[in-house]
Amino acid sequence: MSFTVIAELPLGVYRAHVGDRHPDLVPSPARLHAALWCAAAQGPRAVVEDGVLAPCPADRESLDWLEDHPPDGITVPRHHAAPSAPAPIAYRKEGMIVKEGGSWKDKVAGRRLGGAVAVDGPIAWTWTDAPPDSVRASIAALCPDVPYLGMAETPVRLRVLDAAERGNEGAQEPAQTGTDSPPRPTHWLDQAAELFGGSGLVVDVAGRGRGDALLAAHRTFSASPRRAEDRHSGTEGTRRPPLVTTGLSAACYTPSREADTPPLPWVSVLLAPLSRPVPEHDRVAWCVAAHRALISLVGDGAPASLTGVYPDGTSRPANRLAIQILDRTAGPADAAGRPAAATLAVFVPAGLSETDFTVVGAALTRLRGIRGPGGREIRVTGRRDTVPADTFWPPVPPGHRRVWQTVPAFVPDSRPPRRGPWSLADAVALSVGLVWRDLLGESGRGDAFYRRLAAVATSRGVRAERVVRISDRDPARFVHRVNAGHVITPLRARLTLGTLAPQRAVAAIGQSRHLGGGLLVPVDEPVDLAAAPGTEAGAS
Repeated sequence: MSFTVIAELPLGVYRAHVGDRHPDLVPSPARLHAALWCAAAQGPRAVVEDGVLAPCPADRESLDWLEDHPPDGITVPRHHAAPSAPAPIAYRKEGMIVKEGGSWKDKVAGRRLGGAVAVDGPIAWTWTDAPPDSVRASIAALCPDVPYLGMAETPVRLRVLDAAERGNEGAQEPAQTGTDSPPRPTHWLDQAAELFGGSGLVVDVAGRGRGDALLAAHRTFSASPRRAEDRHSGTEGTRRPPLVTTGLSAACYTPSREADTPPLPWVSVLLAPLSRPVPEHDRVAWCVAAHRALISLVGDGAPASLTGVYPDGTSRPANRLAIQILDRTAGPADAAGRPAAATLAVFVPAGLSETDFTVVGAALTRLRGIRGPGGREIRVTGRRDTVPADTFWPPVPPGHRRVWQTVPAFVPDSRPPRRGPWSLADAVALSVGLVWRDLLGESGRGDAFYRRLAAVATSRGVRAERVVRISDRDPARFVHRVNAGHVITPLRARLTLGTLAPQRAVAAIGQSRHLGGGLLVPVDEPVDLAAAPGTEAGAS
């Protein structure tokens, strides 16, 4: 589970300098570390050591962890630095008395107001592996005590994305932070990058001993001067704190290769642990019940992305908010670190408005239980969370390849086209194509469109390696609603997605992909195991 510290600049301007003169464009991890150290050593959590304030042991442990673990990713918003032309000069009294022209005067000094960088969003530092709970809690407590980053003209609201305590079992209110969407890092730490001559964002990171050096410099600078040093002089100047470089090292963060990542139907997943498991054949019914519960919590004016009911004349997107139930192997851990019995997952589609996301996230936060088939109830317990859709599943083990299994079975979105051969493998390709049709730029209706879309999906590497018809007397196990005249044909398929999706992305296909059906679950096979297509994938 990732861990993110977010800095929001209320004025939309960042002012800081690197060294003595050069303006800083992006707050470095070292600057974040220094700001947290200042809050720990001078804030309400500080303790007295040798007559001076210092971080408490818990905060020192957390700050040491930051020195050993530079962030894996940095989110840099769009920004624009002020022109390098001479900046205006601000004059102010410094509280120094000097003798000028035979008289004593209150010294007035000028300072240029350059180095401003306008930003249009938050700055964030992300660790892909979260620290221990004690470190998380300490950093979360220090963040509100940081008043500014860089110069005092840059007020900041610093917060930890998931500062809520792990596991809310028995709590009166579920955690509110779980539905907060983490900023996607724009740059990732590259240990092998060349600092000179390469490309990327080169910034300072704090290493072991950095905090101790800052504390020692602060104690030296703040110590009372000796009597000889404290005498009045007509040539007094302002004392500047020392520039501490101990414990600093340069690190390169290379731009994210998002352009190489194909766009996905769903971009993030909201997770809510459930109190007990749900059998595969009941997942559609329970997802329908969860869908109704969320609509009821939203109340009047529920967005069409949730209800699926769009105004007349409005084009329907290929995908909307989808609700799935995951088993214990795919969901988050509970407060004790054990896998949850099951997890309710809400897939957030690409292009969803921020308003709709906020409304649905708030409803999921308030959801306490689901009353499903037969009047039975499942409690929604534990800590809500949000994860990216493109890295949802675990990585592929070395020496394996990843294929996808539909869990439970899926029902094709349309009837087979007339006039011409049509196989179950074509039905799988069409179902995948209908999910990706907006991203592929394909639109239309009718048999010709269906054949063209299946061909496009096949050309992108979609392959049905095994397709099996499912015989069941109760088709409601696999689909909630179908078009008139559409024969329900549940299929269980094993397939590849080719270049349409990364190997860790989450997706679902079929008529009930929005309500518990057709979830694509990864199956990792040794590369030397040849996939044997089933004979069931013949003509239908």
